[in-house]
Amino acid sequence: MPALPPPSPRTAPFEVHEGTHTLHLLTPDEEVQWSFDRRGRLIAGHDGGFHFLVGMDGRVLLRDRRERTRPPPVRLTFEEVAPLYDRVAADIAAVLAFSLEENTARAWLALAAARDAETYRRDAAAFAEVYQPVSVLPPDCYRALVVQLAEGCCYNRCAFCTLYQDVPYRVKTAADLEAHLDGIAALFGDALALRNKVFLGDANALALDQALLLDHIEHVRRRFPDVAAGGFHSFLDTFTRPLKTEAQLSALRGAGLRRVYVGLESGHRPLRAALRKPGTVAGTREVVAACRRAGVGVGIIVLVGAGGAEFAAGHLRDTMEAIRAMDLGETDLVYLSPLTGAMQPPGLEIASQTAAFRAALSESPFKVARYDLRRWIY
Repeated sequence: MPALPPPSPRTAPFEVHEGTHTLHLLTPDEEVQWSFDRRGRLIAGHDGGFHFLVGMDGRVLLRDRRERTRPPPVRLTFEEVAPLYDRVAADIAAVLAFSLEENTARAWLALAAARDAETYRRDAAAFAEVYQPVSVLPPDCYRALVVQLAEGCCYNRCAFCTLYQDVPYRVKTAADLEAHLDGIAALFGDALALRNKVFLGDANALALDQALLLDHIEHVRRRFPDVAAGGFHSFLDTFTRPLKTEAQLSALRGAGLRRVYVGLESGHRPLRAALRKPGTVAGTREVVAACRRAGVGVGIIVLVGAGGAEFAAGHLRDTMEAIRAMDLGETDLVYLSPLTGAMQPPGLEIASQTAAFRAALSESPFKVARYDLRRWIY
């Protein structure tokens, strides 16, 4: 398959559907569809059997959906995907030249029509000025506004994770955060309306000093009150000292913290050692219990496929024991995340473990969902 699939035939005029925060251009058979944000920026689309998810950093996630058994998504660089913007511009021009009357939809399309590959290149450069790479978000935060209170990971030595390998750990000062928020406001503009909550990054923003953390959260709330109304979310490790106390977590809940995401990875001690996962399962249970008493929701992340067949039985048994001991409720989540990267086992092993965990969790009160890092881009 070429890096950028060829366009499918355009056999009927495009229709324009205007939503509250997005505009959609589509053929009646929906074989071709493009979606734009309030700035006229292309955010997603599909053309024939291929789906495109457009990242703020200039990359595009390409999914081949032509067959029932679908290959993994491909991440295209800006250079590979630049011709896509010419294709989209031609589709917009066809609509504008046809018969669309003067209205808000036409004005919105005109914004999109004014954007060419060079505009998207400038956007990508602006993104790199504002953000360190946004490598990962939990699936329920895919529409979140990321605010990097810190950059990188304060531990950064897990054997299975390379997400922050090239990002030095740094906590933002008040002045740093102000500049970061200015950049975010300029980068998103009216498209901020598409964001429904705030995700505090990077790997463990809640490890910040409590007073600084609360000040930073309040600063974000003042700058982006509409987005912050959806609550704050963040990763939380269970081993970086000092751990947040229940009282501190309650204060963060009062400041708007709604959910934390905890990488349990596995409850099986030998597998955790192989993964170089610090901390203990007992310590993780204690942190989760403190969060729940403080009224903060929890998302538990389990690596499926970790350790391959050698560890499969112990991984399932001990991880299920750990999850049951957490007594998670209806508003909590368990994410099954396929292990990727250098330690990735064969696909059949991932599928087998995923099925085993889903069966074991089938009667649980909380939601169980897939969390595949390869199928998302910010």
